[in-house]
Amino acid sequence: MELSNDNKKIKSKIKVFLLVSDEKGVDKIYKYKDAEGHTQYSGFLWDVWSSIEKKLDNKYEFIYIEAKKDDNNYDDFVKNTANGTYDIVVGMFFKNADREKVISYSQPYLLDANTILHEYNTSYITSLQRVVIDSGNLIMYLITFGIVAGIILWLLDHNRSKYLPHILAANSQKAKFFRALDTGISAMFGEMGYLSENASMNWLSFLLVILLMTVSFVLVLFVQGEFTVSLLNYVKASPYNVNNIPDKPCLGFKGDAIPKTLEKFGVKVKYVENMTTLEMIEKYLNNKDKYSGVITTYLDALNAQKQLGDKDLVYGLDFGYEAVSFIINSNKQDLLKDVNRQILYMRSDLKLQNMCNSNFSYYTNVAPFVCSLA
Repeated sequence: MELSNDNKKIKSKIKVFLLVSDEKGVDKIYKYKDAEGHTQYSGFLWDVWSSIEKKLDNKYEFIYIEAKKDDNNYDDFVKNTANGTYDIVVGMFFKNADREKVISYSQPYLLDANTILHEYNTSYITSLQRVVIDSGNLIMYLITFGIVAGIILWLLDHNRSKYLPHILAANSQKAKFFRALDTGISAMFGEMGYLSENASMNWLSFLLVILLMTVSFVLVLFVQGEFTVSLLNYVKASPYNVNNIPDKPCLGFKGDAIPKTLEKFGVKVKYVENMTTLEMIEKYLNNKDKYSGVITTYLDALNAQKQLGDKDLVYGLDFGYEAVSFIINSNKQDLLKDVNRQILYMRSDLKLQNMCNSNFSYYTNVAPFVCSLA
């Protein structure tokens, strides 16, 4: 304990464990040297913590301890927090029932997700087949609207047959009816030649053609848009989800909660340690015959995609969303309440959301849910 020069109150000493890295990422504080050689910190985690620290500086004396390079064993961080080696860990922790028995979680300040990051290896033919199958209902809608349009033409424009080829004009009413259906269906698929060229020369037919061409034009644009979205989703999408588990093991950090969560879905895990996320990804890329991918957070997956732009990486985002918190020693209930109060203050005045958006603008453009808790 020591006396504060400001208000002479006794300050409680708090051991703060910082998860730092000399690589720019999302799950740790970026540590670097400025032009004068002084150690500096930056990133979303540091923005959140430094704002809390300033508000609590009159009550606590914060003593900082930094994680070792390449240390990603979150189980050890939890154990050391539980036994009092640290009082609080400034990092991104997903809530876990077993861990909550020995430590306390702060209010969540971010939303993330469990993912499998891997190299895209699905053929374009397979993707196209999936798009056609999933878009089958859209095709049926076009055909249905086309049949309705053909019936309308048949009922309201009997004189169209006079302008059709001589053989069809002299044919049965049944042939003319099917020709009207053919015209309606063709129009819904963008072929409007029959519709416009064979119209009767009167106002009713003129207005009917304009109406059907307008409906057809709008429907074709809508269906083309849906097909484009489907192609974008499938051509660069991961096939892995809770119903389609990869055959080979995936790499995951020892002591990390995410691989344990995915194991419950049936994912086989090969645990690694003493390496960064990017090094783990490189290990997978160099051993794709052994591994199906790497297990990581959604934000880490996006960060890896960004940094390894020459790699054709995709991620499976169907293994659950997770609220992100700090962890605090369960005996430090006053600290827990103070930290929670500051997080709620930052959330209420949008300060937390602004921090999130400024640090994760690249990621929130892809998935706005990331800052939805802020």
